[in-house]
Amino acid sequence: MLDHLQPLPILVLLSLSLSLSLSLSTSESDTPISRFQQYLRINTAHPNPNYTAPINYLTNFANSIPNLHSKIIHLTPTIPLLLLTWPGSNPFLPSILFNSHLDSVPAEPEKWTHPPFAAHKTSDGRIFARGAQDDKCIGMQYLEAIKAIQSSDPNFVPLRNVHILYVPEEEVGGFNGMRKFVERKEFEELNVGFVMDEGQASTNDEFRVFYADRTPWHMVIKAVGMPGHGSKLVDNTAMENLMKSIEVITKFRESKFDIVKAGLAANSEVISVNPVFLKAGTPSPTGFVMNMQPSEAEAGFDIRMPPTADPQLMRKIIEEQWAPAWRNMTYERAQSQRLRAVPGIMSQRHKRTNTGKTQATSTSCPKGKRPAPAEEPRPADVDSESEDTMFPERKFGISAVAPHGKDWYRTFKPLEDPYLEVLDVLVTEVGQRVFFLLSSRLELLLSSKVDFYFTNMLGNWCIMTLIPISIYSCMNEVVIIVGGEIKRLFIKEPRCVDSTEGTDASVITEKGFLRDNMGRPLMTLASDTNPWWSVFNEAVTRAGGKLSKPEILASTTDARFMRRLGIPTFGFSPMKNTPILLHDHNEFLKDTVYLEGIKVYESIIKSLSSFEGSYEQ
Repeated sequence: MLDHLQPLPILVLLSLSLSLSLSLSTSESDTPISRFQQYLRINTAHPNPNYTAPINYLTNFANSIPNLHSKIIHLTPTIPLLLLTWPGSNPFLPSILFNSHLDSVPAEPEKWTHPPFAAHKTSDGRIFARGAQDDKCIGMQYLEAIKAIQSSDPNFVPLRNVHILYVPEEEVGGFNGMRKFVERKEFEELNVGFVMDEGQASTNDEFRVFYADRTPWHMVIKAVGMPGHGSKLVDNTAMENLMKSIEVITKFRESKFDIVKAGLAANSEVISVNPVFLKAGTPSPTGFVMNMQPSEAEAGFDIRMPPTADPQLMRKIIEEQWAPAWRNMTYERAQSQRLRAVPGIMSQRHKRTNTGKTQATSTSCPKGKRPAPAEEPRPADVDSESEDTMFPERKFGISAVAPHGKDWYRTFKPLEDPYLEVLDVLVTEVGQRVFFLLSSRLELLLSSKVDFYFTNMLGNWCIMTLIPISIYSCMNEVVIIVGGEIKRLFIKEPRCVDSTEGTDASVITEKGFLRDNMGRPLMTLASDTNPWWSVFNEAVTRAGGKLSKPEILASTTDARFMRRLGIPTFGFSPMKNTPILLHDHNEFLKDTVYLEGIKVYESIIKSLSSFEGSYEQ
C-alpha cells in the first residue's frame, strides 16, 4: 500500500501548515495565561495610568461570559471604574463583592530582567510584569473562575448577586477611587454584605488572609532655634531640638521592634515609625554652608497604625513627647480624610425594619470649615425616681433642656478636645429634658432595631447618637421614636465655622481610619463565630488549599473603606510558594500558581454566592 501513496502537492502542504499554525495561534491566544498576559501588557502605572484600555479589555472579556453585565461609572470626568454583575436568584439578599484595582505603581525598566509591561513568560513559567502580584492577577482570576463555573456547571445560578469591581487610584490612596464610590448611591444600591479584596503572596504552602489593614500617618516635625556662627555653642538650636526628638522617636521605634523580634507580635500588629527624610542647612554651590547653624530643621516620618492602636494616645505622644512646643517644636499637619456615612450600610448586622424613600444629606463640614465648639458640659441631673436610673450609663453624661424649636443637639469635651465628643443624646419631647448618654447603651439599642437612613424631616420624638469613631468628625445621627419604638435614623449637617477660626483645626495627615462608623476597631472577625469566615475557609479547603493564621496587613488597601462602613472584608490573593514582590523590581507570578488561584476562586465564588445565612457579629 505504501507503493500506492502519492506525494501531496507543495501548495497543499503549505496550506495545511498555515491552517495548523493559525489554529495553534488562536488556541494559544485564548487561554487563561494568554489573557492574563494581555491584561498585564496594558500600562496602568502612575503617574499617568491608562484606565480606558484595561476597562475596554475587561469589558470585552466579560461580554463573552453569559449573564455577566457591565457598567462603567465615572468618579471624575477622567477617572472611571468598571462594575460587573452576575445576577443571583435572590437579589434581595446582601450581595458578594470581589474587588481589585486597575492601577499599578511605576517601574524602572533598566532594573528589570525583562520589560515590566511585556508580560514575558520564561521557560519555567514565571510571568514578569508590573501588576502580576499587585493585583491584576485576582482581577483576571475572578472572571476566569466565573467562566469555569459556567462551563463545568451550566445550570448553576448564584443565590446572591455577585459583583466584580475594578477601581482606579488605589495605589495613590483610593481617595478618587474606592472612597468616592462608597459615597455614591450606586454603591448603596449594590447592598453589599461581604467583600473580598487583595492580599499578598505567601512564601510557604499556606494561603495568607488579612482581616485588617494598618493605617498610614504621615508626619513632619519641625524645630526652630537661634541661628549663629558654626563656632558658637548655643542652647536649643534647631538641630539640637530636632535631634532630641529623633532620639525619643527612635527609642519608641526600638520598643516596638523589640516586641516583634521577641516573637510577641507580628510586624503588622505594632505601631511602626520610620524616618523618611531630613531637611536642614543652608545650601551653597558646593553643597551646604558649613560654618552656619540653621534656624530651622525638619524630619519626616511614616507612621503605620494597626486598628488596635489608640489614635488619641498617639496624638498625645506626638504633641507632648515628639514635638513639644516648649522645645520650640511643631509638627506639620493637614486636614484628615473623612468618609461620609451611607444609608443602609453603616453596619450590615443591623436588621432593616424600616421602609420608604430616603434622602441623603452630607454630614461633612464644607471645605475650609470645622465643627463648631460647644459650651462646657454641666454635671448630669437625673431624677432618682426616673426610669433613667435603670441604666447607670445615663448618670455619667450631662443634662440640658431642649428649648422650643430645637430638636437636635451635639456635645463636646472641650477640656481635652474641642471637637465632637463620643456621647449619645436621648431627647424626649421638644421643650423637655435632654439626656446625653454614653454610647454603649444606644449602640445596643440601635443594633437591634434600626438601619441607617437619611431624611430632612424631624419629629418631636427622637434620639441623637454621636457614634464614637476616635477621629474628628462632623457626624450627627438622629432617630425618631414613636411609642417607644425606633422608626428612622436621620443624619443632619452640624453648624460649622471657618477652620482657621479660634484655633488650629489641622491634624496629622491620616490616610485612612482606625475605627468603623460604630466606633469599633477596623477589623473583620476571622473566626467561626463569623459565618462568612466559615464559608470562605471551607471553600479554600475544598479547593485543596489551607489558610495560614489570619493577619493584619502591614500596608493599606481599599478594604479599609468597606470595613469603615461595617462591611466584613477579607484580603486574599491565592499565591503560595511565591516571593513577595509587589512594588519591587522583577515582579512575577508563575503560571501554575496563577492557574491554581483560578481553581481556588471557583470554589470561593460558588460557596459565598450560595450562602443562605447572614452576617451577625
